[in-house]
Amino acid sequence: MNRRTRINAFTLVELLATLALVGALAGSATPLVLRLADAHHAAVSQRDQAESVGAAMERIARFVREIPRVAAESDEVAIASASASRFELSSGDSLELTGQTLWLVEDGAAASPLLQGTTVFELAFIGGDGTTDTSGDLGQTQRVDVRIATGDFELRSSAFIRVARGDE
Repeated sequence: MNRRTRINAFTLVELLATLALVGALAGSATPLVLRLADAHHAAVSQRDQAESVGAAMERIARFVREIPRVAAESDEVAIASASASRFELSSGDSLELTGQTLWLVEDGAAASPLLQGTTVFELAFIGGDGTTDTSGDLGQTQRVDVRIATGDFELRSSAFIRVARGDE
């Protein structure tokens, strides 16, 4: 006898319908995947900015805290010159914003970039009462308020000069 064996398989119509369905699902999911990738990239970029600005702010605070006195018996600090975006100590150490790069000069060495892509770097020099602007008499400065911004990220901080408080 002649027996036919039935083979279980997909027909061409079933295969084409499955491919069309998978294609439609992939097409509708692609924009979502692209938006998720963009959001991840933006979050990583913002985190990197925050880390860079935070590290620069920590270094600036240490720089301010370590400002020396003019003389051992004096309460006057050794700030030679200052502006809203630059200050220099009597020793020649300085912080300065040039273009979009924040530069640090220490111990007579060449300037080194502290932060790239800086859009704002502002300094305010404050006296012992906490409100007086001492930019006209820098030796009386006891606190420096700092504002740094890069891109969409901004950080503000205050640093107290240790020697002005007598904490050597």
